[in-house]
Amino acid sequence: MTSAIEVAVQGVKPVRFRSLPVKATGTPFAVVTASTPESGYVWSVLSLRGSIATAGNASTNWYRTSDPSVFGPGVNLTNETLPNFFDRVQNASANTDFIYTKGELILNTGEYIVGVFFGAGVTNAWISITGEAIEVPAEMVGKLLL
Repeated sequence: MTSAIEVAVQGVKPVRFRSLPVKATGTPFAVVTASTPESGYVWSVLSLRGSIATAGNASTNWYRTSDPSVFGPGVNLTNETLPNFFDRVQNASANTDFIYTKGELILNTGEYIVGVFFGAGVTNAWISITGEAIEVPAEMVGKLLL
């Protein structure tokens, strides 16, 4: 007989993801995560951290996108009306953890997290993004919403 707990956790896998550390060449500066859910899977992001090696303050806008190229040169990256804006920390240390409840921030196959860092502390700083998520097969997405 299968227990209710075994059924509840079947197919659920913890995932850690990150970006490669990059040196900002100016402000604002966009950093894209290096990972996305594999085909047939979805993630519920539980935590995000934008790490910036600087003594100065910075603001961070967070986006979910399937096309990171929209964050390229010539785009006003401090504009919260860009597609899929979902969170912001303003004028604080960018080394801030964002915590999300299960099912609050879902990533589908091909979607990435983009952190846009801006402010006096960004130029020439090393920046990276790390996070943790729960992964389930796409047909089990209901487990992330209950």
